[in-house]
Amino acid sequence: MKHSIYWSKQAIESLASIKEYAAQFSPSKAEKVVSDLVIYARQLERFPFMGVFRRAFW
Repeated sequence: MKHSIYWSKQAIESLASIKEYAAQFSPSKAEKVVSDLVIYARQLERFPFMGVFRRAFW
């Protein structure tokens, strides 16, 4: 079953800020960083439970 990813306005603004900051050092790498983040987020559509499971220690 495929799930949907919805990008909040804050998430989109954060990606733009990340790209703007990284572009100060390397414009081409800034584009790749943002592209990779979007690709990883889209993987959650197919694999919503991917990631690291951590037990709470409280």
